[in-house]
Amino acid sequence: MTSASERWSRISSLFDELVELDADQRAQRLAQLTATDSELAEEVRALLMADEDISGLLEGDAAAAVPEVLQRGGDGMPADGMAGAYRLLRLLGEGGMGVVWLAERTDGAYEQQVAVKVLKRGMDTHAILRRFLQERRILARLKHAHIVRMLDGGMTADGRPFYVMDHVDGAPITEHARSAALDPRARVSMLVKVADAVAYAHTQLVVHRDLKPSNVLVDHQGEPRVLDFGIAKLIEESGEQTRTGTGLRVLSPAYAAPEQILGEAIGTTTDVYALGLMLCELLTGQLPRQRRGTNPSQLALDVSQEIVDRASTLAAKLDAGQMRELYGAGVDANHLARKLAGDLDLIMATALQREPSRRYATAAAFAEDLRRWLDARPIAARADSAAYRLRKFIRRHRFGVAASVVIAF
Repeated sequence: MTSASERWSRISSLFDELVELDADQRAQRLAQLTATDSELAEEVRALLMADEDISGLLEGDAAAAVPEVLQRGGDGMPADGMAGAYRLLRLLGEGGMGVVWLAERTDGAYEQQVAVKVLKRGMDTHAILRRFLQERRILARLKHAHIVRMLDGGMTADGRPFYVMDHVDGAPITEHARSAALDPRARVSMLVKVADAVAYAHTQLVVHRDLKPSNVLVDHQGEPRVLDFGIAKLIEESGEQTRTGTGLRVLSPAYAAPEQILGEAIGTTTDVYALGLMLCELLTGQLPRQRRGTNPSQLALDVSQEIVDRASTLAAKLDAGQMRELYGAGVDANHLARKLAGDLDLIMATALQREPSRRYATAAAFAEDLRRWLDARPIAARADSAAYRLRKFIRRHRFGVAASVVIAF
């Protein structure tokens, strides 16, 4: 390990340690560091200050916060083609601050292909380094079967931090559903797993904030995996643990919740909104509303005027070619519309309410109502009534009810 790598590892581990401490404990620990290595203490202190800066990368417009940085560096592979013990094989993708490579381990410890995210060249401001550490810290605390795991981390020979995660060789959830010609029940069942993973992240005080089909890959075993917590936010550990700070501007406009567009408070219900959108796209091949622009003023106007269509209405308008592409041969649009009408429409409508307080309070509640729909049980989103429960009972036990009626007759 190079001295630069050793120093980076020391700085990052100290950041992880001190960021969890209260103000008094943190000040005491920094004083101890200053006495032994003042330069190291200053680097850690700068990262901690960036983490607390409410005008920093998470809470403002990232492109505006670091305009010159985004243009300074390249995204090339390190000169030696390595990230620690991992040989970089080919580019998988890139985002605003990092480049993701397919890689393999070369030190003989084990044989495994992984995904390695390396900080882009030139992205060396404290705000960007803090953000990269934040993302690594978020991934490290998430251990769930349907969330991509973080495996390792370190620093490249040219001085860029990286971290290693599972490589998911699969397709976005919507593409997988089309190619496998999954029926509506199978698609709902798959999204339940995604919602369970998001609910788990919420229990770890993490809100994803950028859920969309390309961030949910389905592997060769047909299991979905949630990835890319690049703009995720650790929920404030306070009395109200369902809300984060305001105004994140790094987002995907088509999938963003209204509060993200308008710069309002963001919380767990923001992810619920995205899950509702993903479910609608899974079942109908389209989103329930369209946004025309990408600039903030146009998006704000779209949000104030948009009307969310019911999934059954969208399904009824699909032509034969669209249905064949979405579900394969032999599926009728009217039959699909009838399948989605009623409870499933209501579940999606509840998740997609404009006001966060009117949505499902948690991703777990959303997942539970989907399970109720799969089991033909009464859903929580519908007002209860004796007639509604009777209809659900008959649907669940239709053969027994039919036999009882025949015997009674």
